[in-house]
Amino acid sequence: MNKKRIKVCIDLLLIALFLALMAFHITGNRIHEWLGVALFVLFLVHNGLNLKWYKALFKGKYKPARIFYTAVNLLLALAMIGMMISGILLSTEVFTFLELPASMFARKLHMFSTSWGYALMAIHLGYHFALSSRSVNDKISRVSVGMGLGIVSAFGIFAADSQQLWQKMFLRIEYVFFDFNRPAVFLFFDYIAVMVLFACIGYISNRFLKKRRKNEIQKFRENGLTSQ
Repeated sequence: MNKKRIKVCIDLLLIALFLALMAFHITGNRIHEWLGVALFVLFLVHNGLNLKWYKALFKGKYKPARIFYTAVNLLLALAMIGMMISGILLSTEVFTFLELPASMFARKLHMFSTSWGYALMAIHLGYHFALSSRSVNDKISRVSVGMGLGIVSAFGIFAADSQQLWQKMFLRIEYVFFDFNRPAVFLFFDYIAVMVLFACIGYISNRFLKKRRKNEIQKFRENGLTSQ
C-alpha cells in the first residue's frame, strides 16, 4: 500500500472516529475515552505523514487560498490539542491514574474544541474534495450533485441547531443535553448533514479563491503584466 492510500485510509478512520465520538450517550464514557485516544493518535500519524506541509510554512508567498487553507489547518490542530488536553482533565476511565482535577474550564474547553474541531475537520475535507467538473463531467450530473449537497447542507443548518452545535461553538451553554430516546441512526444522519454543510463551505471557498486568483492572473496578462 502506497503512502497516498495510507493517507486516505487514515482520513476515513478520522472521520468515522469523529462521528462515533459525537455519540457519547450511545457509546458510553469508557468507549468514548478510548475512541478519543485513538483519534488523537491517528491525528498525530496524519500530521507525521504531512510533515512537508509544516516545513513549507515559512516558504513561498501567501495568496488568499493559501492563507485560508493554512488558517484552517492550524486552527484544526489547536482544536485537536484542546480536545485531548480537556479530555484528559475530564477523564474518569483512561487517565484516572494521573489524578488530575476536573473543572468547569476543562468542560467548556472540551465542548468548545470538539465542536470547532468537527467543523474545521469538515472544512478541511471539503477544501480537498474534488467533486467538481474534474470528477463529474456531465453537466446534468454536476447540477444534480450540487442540488443534493445543497439540500443536505440546508438540513445541516437545522441539524447543527438540533445537536446544539452552534451553542457549543460559541459557549452559549454549559452542559450538553442528550435525547436518549432518539434512534442512533438519526443522530448520525444529523452529524453527517452537518459535516456536508461545513465540507461545502470548504469546497466553495477553495473554488472561489482559486477562481479569483485565476481572474487576477488573466487581468495581469490582459494589461501586459505578469502576476506577482
